[in-house]
Amino acid sequence: MAHPQSDNGDPVILNFSNKKGEGQISGRAWCNQFTAPFSLRGPGRLTIVEALTTRMACPEPDMLFEADFLDKLLAVNNYKITGPVMEMVTTDGKTLTFHAYEKIGAAANIKFIYIAAEKAPCNNGVMKTSCYQIREDKKVPWQIWYGDITDFRPEAGVAYWKSTPKIH
Repeated sequence: MAHPQSDNGDPVILNFSNKKGEGQISGRAWCNQFTAPFSLRGPGRLTIVEALTTRMACPEPDMLFEADFLDKLLAVNNYKITGPVMEMVTTDGKTLTFHAYEKIGAAANIKFIYIAAEKAPCNNGVMKTSCYQIREDKKVPWQIWYGDITDFRPEAGVAYWKSTPKIH
């Protein structure tokens, strides 16, 4: 997991996973969550394609930052990891620098989210799939979560309330 910071100090979050040989990157691009497949094409070579995002409306400067970040992320073709630092280089030579996020300790600020037991149909305009539904309060509508939820195996008819670190 890596967390660079946006112009106002909030982290952009990246999570990499590789299950059964299929690479997946997910996280928060700014105010929206995203997920995309990735592939390693040899030492130091990385391709990220077809990002799916939630579609929350945010203030214009935030949306511009997010669009620029996702464009750069999809243009990455090289990477290097040195200790806790990951550098990604885009096709036009721009470098994105990420710092590993420390594991959450006992003093962490924790929030709880509700997760629907059933996935909902979701569509980014290119691909139809099913996605998790999450919310922080029972009184608000479900939001689509395009990413994976680690170690979550829902059963129909069961209500889920999961703890998660609160990111500032």
